[in-house]
Amino acid sequence: AASKSNQLVHHYIGQIFPAWRWFEREVTTKRIRQSVNDDAQILPEFYNMILERHEDDPAGYDIIYVDPKRAGSFASRLSHSCEPNAAVMTVISQGRYSVCMYTLRDIEQGGRINFRLSLPNR
Repeated sequence: AASKSNQLVHHYIGQIFPAWRWFEREVTTKRIRQSVNDDAQILPEFYNMILERHEDDPAGYDIIYVDPKRAGSFASRLSHSCEPNAAVMTVISQGRYSVCMYTLRDIEQGGRINFRLSLPNR
């Protein structure tokens, strides 16, 4: 197997935004895209990841959006599957949060890596 079970695939990287700022950016982007083409059906982009900052964090509980549109890695473009072979996990080390993708089982070389979009964060 090219990737063994429980192996780090990659970090999910992107710009970090508080929820209010992320929604503000999305609304503005949608308005601009609609003004360019009035007839276009504007579909949402689902590349963002929502991270819950833990209630024990010194800054307190919060929801943070990781938006990889401008500064992401290939992990942000992996496909969804109802039978995933990878999972997203939040890792906290020395007060820093990382969104990581790990394999759930062995994956053969050339095999497609996919994950479930609706996994719980805890």
